[in-house]
Amino acid sequence: MPADGRMSAPASDTVTPRVLGRAGGILVATGSGDDGRRPDTLVMCVAVARRATLADVRREIALRFEPHSGRTVVSAEAYVDTLRAVFDGLGELRRAAAPVFALHRGWPTAQVRQALELSVGRTHDDKLLVPLIVGASEQGAHLDIHVLASMFWRLGARSLRQAAAGRATSVEVTASCAEAFARAAHCAEEGGHSRLLLVVRGPVSPHWRTVADLSKLAPGLHRHAARRATAKRAQAQMLGQLVALDHTPPTVVIATPYGRRTVALPEALRQDARQLWGEEVIVDVEAAVTSEGQLHEATALRLRRARRVADAVEDHERSRGALGEVWGTDDVREYLDSLWPRSS
Repeated sequence: MPADGRMSAPASDTVTPRVLGRAGGILVATGSGDDGRRPDTLVMCVAVARRATLADVRREIALRFEPHSGRTVVSAEAYVDTLRAVFDGLGELRRAAAPVFALHRGWPTAQVRQALELSVGRTHDDKLLVPLIVGASEQGAHLDIHVLASMFWRLGARSLRQAAAGRATSVEVTASCAEAFARAAHCAEEGGHSRLLLVVRGPVSPHWRTVADLSKLAPGLHRHAARRATAKRAQAQMLGQLVALDHTPPTVVIATPYGRRTVALPEALRQDARQLWGEEVIVDVEAAVTSEGQLHEATALRLRRARRVADAVEDHERSRGALGEVWGTDDVREYLDSLWPRSS
């Protein structure tokens, strides 16, 4: 035994292992000695299974143009229009996926939404590829970006396929999202004479694999958008700040948490709108309501100031003991004692 205490085998005793299998991180092998005197000697080769690093599980995702009819280029106008439509669709997917991922991982929705910011990576010289990157910005860097990116691309591509097939989707695909991807495929086909694909490549294989053929999904996405955009006239309410009043045509603009909404204003409500300008208001409207809850062609039926609690403490004190006459009776106390017996 050497002085450092490590065991070593003589040169004549070295063996050439033959792997039999692997289980639980243990590599099992047999082999024969170099001199041939000890065939099938059991070789104890213990391989500690290392945990995969982030570099091992990363996937590359890209938007791919596949020109046909012998073409090798895509017109600049079609290229720009296609990218604009694709990023409109990805933005809708991002807004829909952020609350789902936040609930799944237990992270704040705002941080997940920031972490899902989209960027474009370095293009590849040999193909018409546009690498798409999730989480390239510094915002949300403390989150597990690679897990979020993997979930986003996997569930996003699956949801597009499900929407095109008329099935329930893993992540909500809104009418505007489906229409954006269908428009992107149309731009690539009509202006660029190309198929449009979402492709992925793993850390080991050099080949790109298609996860969503947007050109093939486009008709189904058009149908999905038409189904989701179907609207019916109904009454609804808007809550927001009345920020603008216009007379030609007579309309008011309400700043809601979801953006500014323009509402047609009848003659009878003009004076109320002037008095409530700049206030938080509740607007009863009649509008075309889509299956996604979006309001179109809204007309005001009533305007009123939104009530606010001036003092939360005062409101709480005023409401204390509201059900004291019910819960304070002997019968109720006796019933509660029977549920939780007091210890003697």
